[in-house]
Amino acid sequence: MSLINDALKDLDARQVGETAQPQVTAEKNTVFKGNYTPLLFAFLLFAAAAVFYLGTLNRGDGSADSGQDSLVHDNNSHQQTEPLPTAHGEKTPVAILAEAAKENVDNPKGQAVSLNGATGMSDQPSDLSSPVDMQQTNKQSELEYWLQQAELAFSRNRLTLPEKQSAWYFYQKILEQDADVTAARQGVEKIQLRYEQLLNSAVAENNIERLSHLLSRVDRVQLQLGNVDTYRNQLLSLKQAADRALAREAPADESRNLGVAALKPSVNIAKTLPTQDRELASQQTRAYNAGQQIAAREKLEGFVSVHPNAVQSLLALFDIHLRENANAKAASLQAKTFRGSVLHDYLGARLLVVQQKFQAAQSILASHPYSELQSLFHAGQMEQNLFERYNGLLAALYQQHKQHLLAAERYQMLVGVDVKNTQYWMGYAISSDSLGHKKNALRAYEQVLKIGDTSEQMVTYASARLQVLSKELQQTIAGASVSQ
Repeated sequence: MSLINDALKDLDARQVGETAQPQVTAEKNTVFKGNYTPLLFAFLLFAAAAVFYLGTLNRGDGSADSGQDSLVHDNNSHQQTEPLPTAHGEKTPVAILAEAAKENVDNPKGQAVSLNGATGMSDQPSDLSSPVDMQQTNKQSELEYWLQQAELAFSRNRLTLPEKQSAWYFYQKILEQDADVTAARQGVEKIQLRYEQLLNSAVAENNIERLSHLLSRVDRVQLQLGNVDTYRNQLLSLKQAADRALAREAPADESRNLGVAALKPSVNIAKTLPTQDRELASQQTRAYNAGQQIAAREKLEGFVSVHPNAVQSLLALFDIHLRENANAKAASLQAKTFRGSVLHDYLGARLLVVQQKFQAAQSILASHPYSELQSLFHAGQMEQNLFERYNGLLAALYQQHKQHLLAAERYQMLVGVDVKNTQYWMGYAISSDSLGHKKNALRAYEQVLKIGDTSEQMVTYASARLQVLSKELQQTIAGASVSQ
């Protein structure tokens, strides 16, 4: 309250001072009595003549000696002046001129001082940049911006996708302007090295789909990989092996012609790592929920240690650590993921949620635009489970912070991905309800009750809101009919 009172006192003091000034002026004017109109007219006539005379003098050659409109400093006249007047914090023309005169203290030759502070017709180079210099400065700023965007995209594992938001795209824009930018050339080399690592990983996992996608990206952006033909041959070998395995599964025609019972060959088809990963994560999650906590945890830990790219098993193990309040172990798992990747940031957001740092968690998740997530998902670089988890958590955080429009958009997308997920429908219903989108909320609550598979509390809430919204919509329709 004291700050408010002080501010009010200052305001009152200013108002008193402003109202008092005209009274002083009026009192001074009362000193001059009588009719001085002729004298005033003569004074004005003399002033006009003086201005005309000075104007003719100023039509000289423009040199420092003849420029009488400039401010010349007398070294012998050092006087202290009162504070310069300002208007709303900006210097008035009077203040600018006074400062220009003050600058002449360091100008012993008495050269003219212009309003921008430059001295006379000096031969010293001006501070103003030439058009060529300005163009070079703008170009340098643009290159620095692209370099920052490229490094940011690389840190988030956006190597060549999305098309115009990837590290490759920004590095190429830099090299198109200047092929000698070392940082850009090194960035391209980092992308090539990273792609070789991804290709080697796909080969080791016998992941035909992943290997095929990576090679298509290499061709699309024309990455210069020295051993790209080796990867093509390995892809061809994997496809041929898969075709042979399928052929061995079918009964032989010769066996049927000879009347011999066709025996199904015992072929051991090795499962790809993604298949093993999904199956193990599902099995051990069920085992953990059934009471086999230690065995399930140990199997997941062993599998993840051998296959660090097993995303589903890593997520399952991460969930177990959080359920057991082993946050340090969960953080250790996150540290093993690629920094800046979608997986890394999702795990980081989960840890922040545990610490109830909801705004920080939302900021991390929102740093990856939906276009990036969508591109990774459709390209097979992001599995559906992680895609749903990521967007589901972000939607829930939006909803908690009352950003219902953003939440409703995410939930609407998610119910399109998994139409039988009650949690997605419930989230969409709550945010639509909060926005006043009654028809959307009504339909979503109906889906919650239809699908079920949720808590009794949610069922009760959905039922209650469904009844209220139905009545409100009926009243709206009835009112519209009456008005017509």
